[in-house]
Amino acid sequence: MSSENEGSAARPTRRREGWIVVGALVLAVATWLVISYLNDDARQVRGTVASYLAALEEGDAETAVALIAGRGQGECPDLLTSAVYSTVAARPTDAEITDVRVNADDDGPAASASVSYARGEDGERATAQLTLSRDSDGWRLDGDSDLVPSPTQIVANGPGEVWVSGGCGVVDGRVLLAEALPGTYDVIYRDPFRVAEAAPVEVTIPTTGRTELDPAPAAEIVDTVTAQVTGWVEECLASGYAGPVCGEESVPADWLDVTSTREGWDPDLGMSVHEDGWHFQALPILEVEGTLSCEGDASPSCVPGEPADARAYLVLRGTVAVDDRGAVTVTRTS
Repeated sequence: MSSENEGSAARPTRRREGWIVVGALVLAVATWLVISYLNDDARQVRGTVASYLAALEEGDAETAVALIAGRGQGECPDLLTSAVYSTVAARPTDAEITDVRVNADDDGPAASASVSYARGEDGERATAQLTLSRDSDGWRLDGDSDLVPSPTQIVANGPGEVWVSGGCGVVDGRVLLAEALPGTYDVIYRDPFRVAEAAPVEVTIPTTGRTELDPAPAAEIVDTVTAQVTGWVEECLASGYAGPVCGEESVPADWLDVTSTREGWDPDLGMSVHEDGWHFQALPILEVEGTLSCEGDASPSCVPGEPADARAYLVLRGTVAVDDRGAVTVTRTS
């Protein structure tokens, strides 16, 4: 009797033990599946990052860009081509992936990879943190990661065109958002009217802040315009402010016969660009010498023929054009 009771009690115990074993096996399989899943994702992430870094080193822009999530080429598609990128000497080289992490959040699977690399063949080593997301095409690098193209602000403080490594430009002084692959690029300002210039600069991307260029009329063009304006002023002086080149004026022509100007007069030349090209405006303020000519208005303060000094104000306006050969033409409009 007692042995039967003992056998009945043992069966539930063995059943429970069996369920425990089954549960443990299920848990182990689930854990193995999760680990395998994560390991598979980690391998895919590592493979994507390795392919991207190899493309950067080889100058293969097309392959690199294809591995970037949602890449929009923006205003500078030419900067994302191998023809331009392969000439960049400071491309990331000798890269190593030091760590890969995969996790999931509310926006879906995400990953990160730590990278060590050199900038150029002999450049110093640096580190970067890359982030990735997964879409229907697999793992892709996010555009806000280091070593991944992101908009870089480059702007000229004036009209004209900004060109980055000869591959892209914008006009009218707008901010250029250059999406460039990591590297060092030459930034050049070009004036379509060939009057202004700015010293070229180098920009290393990724970068923080914005790069500004300060274009101004080339010195030799300013010299040419100033020389022409000087000639018109001297002609005006020689004519006693009565000639057609004098333009708008404020001079004591009715009571002073001008004989000379004092050395060092300032033409106060200003140049600005309009839709049709560059314009100049000269406001020469001249110290002049002459003799009084106030016969009709003679007074104790104005004795005809007596020497006198005065200031003369002229307003000279016109346009400046430069042809393909660099010849400068200065034209009076008033």
